[in-house]
Amino acid sequence: MRKYTGMKKDTPEGIIKKGIRRFLKFEGIFYWNVFSGPMAEPGIPDIVAIVPVAGRFGKIGRFVGIEVKVPGKDLTKPQREKKELIEASFGLWITARSTEDVMQALGLAGKYHLDLPGGQKWKGET
Repeated sequence: MRKYTGMKKDTPEGIIKKGIRRFLKFEGIFYWNVFSGPMAEPGIPDIVAIVPVAGRFGKIGRFVGIEVKVPGKDLTKPQREKKELIEASFGLWITARSTEDVMQALGLAGKYHLDLPGGQKWKGET
């Protein structure tokens, strides 16, 4: 029997997800985590957000699906299928390998100074 230590080790993907969630929360963007499991729909992105955008008819919300992948991993067939469906419905699909990928896709990268001294990366960045 495994002894519970109370410490949960974050996976590399989990660290990136945490950074993205913190960024979305800081920006005031409504989002939620999608949990996987035997009853979950295959291919649904890890994080779903509704991003406010200014449109011809005032402010509207745009559906954004964020699938987090560590470098070297690609989308699965169900994920590629969901990506196509979301984009066909004028939603935005982001395959994120870092928090900066999400910032760039949402057009917010220039709003933040992302460089650290000596070329270091933020925790969760690749």
